[in-house]
Amino acid sequence: MIGAGIRAEITTVNKDRFVVQVLTMSNVDVGGKISWQAIGY
Repeated sequence: MIGAGIRAEITTVNKDRFVVQVLTMSNVDVGGKISWQAIGY
C-alpha cells in the first residue's frame, strides 16, 4: 500500500529488471522500498 500523496513510477525497464522511484505528488523522490510480485509471464 502506498501512503497518501505518494506514488510509484517505473523509470527504467529492460529484459532483466526494472527501476521504480517512490515520489511525492510534487515529484520529490522519497526513496524507500517496494514489494513486487509477478504472476504469469
